[in-house]
Amino acid sequence: MLIRAADATHVYDSLDLSRLSGALNPAVVVTAADLAQTGMRVPEFYAGDLLCPVGKTPLYLGQPVALLIFEDFDAFDQARLALRDAAVLKFGKETGPVTMPNYGAFRFTRVGGPTPDAPDVYSPVKNGWVSPGRFENTGPPMGAPLPIPTGQAYAEAATYGENIRAELAGNNPALLVLDREFETQSVDPMALEPESGLAWYDARRKNLELVVSVQSPYEAAESVAYLLGNAQAAFKPARINTNFAYCGGAFGGLDHTPFPLYVALAAVFFPNRPVRLANNRFEQFQSGIKCHAFKIRTRIGVDRATGKMIGFAADHALDGGGLANFSADVATVGATTALGIYYVPKVDVTTYAFHSRGVTAGAMRGFGTLQTTTALEVMVDEICTALPLDPIEFRRRNALATAGRTLAGNTYSVSIRTPEVLDKLEQHPIWKEQAEQKTRGQQAGVLVGTGVACATKNYGTGGDCSLGRVEIGPNGRITISCDGVEIGNGIGTAAANRVAAHLGAVADEVALARVDAFGPLGLVTSGDPYTMNQKLQDAAARNPRWVPAISSATGASTGAHVGTHPAAEAARVVFRFGLWPAAMRRGAGKFVRIDRSNVKFPPTNLNRSGPTYTALCGAVVRIEIDRGTGALRIAKAYSVLECGQALVPEVVLGQAHGGFAMGVGYALLESLPFYEDGPGNGKWNLGQYRVARGSDLPLQGLEVEMLPTR
Repeated sequence: MLIRAADATHVYDSLDLSRLSGALNPAVVVTAADLAQTGMRVPEFYAGDLLCPVGKTPLYLGQPVALLIFEDFDAFDQARLALRDAAVLKFGKETGPVTMPNYGAFRFTRVGGPTPDAPDVYSPVKNGWVSPGRFENTGPPMGAPLPIPTGQAYAEAATYGENIRAELAGNNPALLVLDREFETQSVDPMALEPESGLAWYDARRKNLELVVSVQSPYEAAESVAYLLGNAQAAFKPARINTNFAYCGGAFGGLDHTPFPLYVALAAVFFPNRPVRLANNRFEQFQSGIKCHAFKIRTRIGVDRATGKMIGFAADHALDGGGLANFSADVATVGATTALGIYYVPKVDVTTYAFHSRGVTAGAMRGFGTLQTTTALEVMVDEICTALPLDPIEFRRRNALATAGRTLAGNTYSVSIRTPEVLDKLEQHPIWKEQAEQKTRGQQAGVLVGTGVACATKNYGTGGDCSLGRVEIGPNGRITISCDGVEIGNGIGTAAANRVAAHLGAVADEVALARVDAFGPLGLVTSGDPYTMNQKLQDAAARNPRWVPAISSATGASTGAHVGTHPAAEAARVVFRFGLWPAAMRRGAGKFVRIDRSNVKFPPTNLNRSGPTYTALCGAVVRIEIDRGTGALRIAKAYSVLECGQALVPEVVLGQAHGGFAMGVGYALLESLPFYEDGPGNGKWNLGQYRVARGSDLPLQGLEVEMLPTR
């Protein structure tokens, strides 16, 4: 049982377990002092105290303070009831929230050439990414360039950016300029199963066995190894065997979660017995990774004569909560995708992610695009009303064309099929019959509205990697092992289908979330693929065993393709040596490595690029509101998406339905208050947090169409 702090503004003084006596006494109480004494290390990604020490103010609401371990479940269960609503943590002096540096701050400015095809005057791809120079490391970033040495690299971008903003503020009668502010809420992944784990530490054999469920198995295994790697002898395993179970839902909430670290700690502090650490739903709300809340201010300038956007400026502030997690990355993705499906020649976006006492936010539900695209599409509808111009026609005029440059100045590596999506939305009966349905509603005392939106979601990180192994037994049995995780993305079926394309038969067994089946490859890695320079990459690549990274977290959008690609390549290697690091064996003999003779990794300056892979989706929805009660009903909806080749069409269709339900929840239902009234207080459950149910959805009125591959 983890005891968590529901106060992040006062100094933590002591732990009062006087309510637990006799059989309810925990067998072991682990505190921050115990972690320090035994030599536990916190992995860099989770920088901060795993357990809040006495004498410090908790970093965030819900920060663990102590780990209580009980001999049996009955004692644990009764102790949990005894501690419910009890003030077991004692606090002293008020300090206010802990102040920490921002997790990241960036400015993305682009000034296009005189025509869309002309070279950019300035862009992140051409000139590099910049962060603002600062006198302080907290609070909003400065807009104007500062006369200090650390601001020099920022000055050029800031000068162009401030000119764009001045143009939008210039009261030009030829321009329609909208200036709006938005706030998006914090939401929970609401996975079907709260986080849990099993462990056993055999102290005599120094063997640690773990069973956990995460999206990033390789990272979890590495983090546990680092946590215990410098511990005192009694707490330091010689071997760690981490087993990964299927996720009961994820959506980013199980990507780089610290939960496995606490499972491992429970095992080594209570050796020679099985331990189970499991959140209930209250605890999952209090500790689970959240979707970032954004504050957004956006200005858009539209040429009244042509109906085209000519200028765009936005400022984003992200509440990252108590730990950094992926906040800086979410900030950059939200900023670089802030134009959605559109092309605008002059763009300036600032963004920063800040520390707060809230529950940690991370790689959850859209990775920043959901927030910025929602604000964008709302403004586009308002622009269409103000011009006026048909909403689909406006989108058609402003859509980014094939080979057009994005906000960062790069082009997409995939086809742009926005015109096809818009045509389908325009021709659908929901859109064509909107006037007729509105009249019908007026006669029946019902408000009827029809809305349309078209969005694009980037996928991939630029550094995605995965592992695959294919074996054919003497009896012809095909076995596949992948490091990818099943999180509702159909990766197991997709792997079987892709291997079958090479071997002519569907696999008999597919093992997922395996990080222990690839030792024969002898892979090594070094450096950070996102910050490495070309010289270091070229030198490292001379080693035929070197790769920029060994294994990545599984994402909902990339898992079925990226996560199955090595298995497909391994199947190909059975017949023909491939380019990728590979190993083969005949029968039950030893693996023989196949060294690559040549390799060409993408140049490191591509890290300047914004997202290069994206998938498009459009939707038209009819809602009805009862004038008497205010009750809202989604009557009909049509969604059309472009996903490339659907490896398992049935799974893609299921994901589209699930995505629609999540969109309804995000727009109409789900919201978490900040700080003391929010989930960090440990009192939130599904009684307060409402997710979309079947009654909220058009179960018989939702149509989903996938564009055919071309």
